[in-house]
Amino acid sequence: MKYILGLLSLSLLLVSPALATEDVVEDGVTTTDTEVVGEVVVELTNELEGIEIEVAEKAPTRFGMFWKNVRERVSLVITFDPVKKAEKQLKFAEEKMQIAEKLLDSGDVSEKRQEWAEKIIERADELMARVEEKKEKWLENPDERAQRLFKNVITHQVRKNQVLDRIEEKIPEERMEKFMELKEKILENSDRVIKVLKSDNIPEEMQKYVEIVREHIDQKKDDY
Repeated sequence: MKYILGLLSLSLLLVSPALATEDVVEDGVTTTDTEVVGEVVVELTNELEGIEIEVAEKAPTRFGMFWKNVRERVSLVITFDPVKKAEKQLKFAEEKMQIAEKLLDSGDVSEKRQEWAEKIIERADELMARVEEKKEKWLENPDERAQRLFKNVITHQVRKNQVLDRIEEKIPEERMEKFMELKEKILENSDRVIKVLKSDNIPEEMQKYVEIVREHIDQKKDDY
């Protein structure tokens, strides 16, 4: 009951006046659409709320990436608040997906470069797996921060898939099979995260939001 009451206000984040809107996607950065659920409108967006992503101007060196990983691990070790830790893990996962894309944007799409990008993608997925594993802790007190994190975790699945789609366009045909195996694995993990977070105890509006994102993931899986 506490969980239900705590998440009831989450619907307010997703309810807007009954006016359907749609924003054009520019480079996968912003998307806003609406879905009618009963007498309310559920707003769907691929923007993260309250999380500042550090976007590198260029792909880092291996040494630079090593120290970034060290700083992230130290930051997570000294963070004890479960919501704050999950937010950091989400932030780091987002940044790694962008770094992986930048590695292949540099014009160097060699086999070694691709393998490095794929390892970074796998690390990002591992971070999100930890967020999922600790969901009971960061949802234990479903205040406004936890509610926002809940939505951001779901939204991240769409953003991640958009990055994978853009990376796919850069992969040479002769190495496409290996990348597609990784992409399929990531999609399966995204589907698992959504299934785990979806619950009959959450408000109808949030269930609809989760379900729409899940349909997006399922459609992607059907394409492979």
